[in-house]
Amino acid sequence: GEKKMRIAKWILAAAVAVTAMGGKEQPKVQLCMTSSVQNSSYIEWSKKIATEIFNEAGVSLEWASRKACRPDAIRIRIQDNTAPETHPHAYAYAMPYEGHTIVVLYDRVEKENKGAALPYVLAHVLAHEIGHILEGVARHSDSGTLKAAFTPVDRAAMVNHHIGFAPEDVHLIHAGIADRAKTGI
Repeated sequence: GEKKMRIAKWILAAAVAVTAMGGKEQPKVQLCMTSSVQNSSYIEWSKKIATEIFNEAGVSLEWASRKACRPDAIRIRIQDNTAPETHPHAYAYAMPYEGHTIVVLYDRVEKENKGAALPYVLAHVLAHEIGHILEGVARHSDSGTLKAAFTPVDRAAMVNHHIGFAPEDVHLIHAGIADRAKTGI
């Protein structure tokens, strides 16, 4: 049933990732983060989970300090105290056409996801926005980490297992990384 479908999707995503890599080492993407949040233990935990989500898609995330941040790195700002008019109902936003900027509205993620669920949901929010930047387009999928909105069922499932990328997103992410390498973004 559902478990077999999920396994089949993971196998297909892995096959797409290996094909996209052409047998080469996983591409690496550098990320640099700044945060105004006081308790960063959930953020550190969410970075590890987001890294696992991308590893499953055949991409290595490399987290760097601000001082070691390369010009081509993706820059993530974790923001607290978000104004209500700032991207209403969103947990975060990315600027995929600009190619570098993600803003996570931490206070909104925290308000709706308490306790143990918080780092898992935050990780999927990070993976979602990083996916937008790497694909280089503002689009959503019908399923997986890049779907338009996470349902309560999705958020509960995140605690038990990662919601990976849909196969088409794995392909688009790898194509986007190749384009970034060519253009120097």
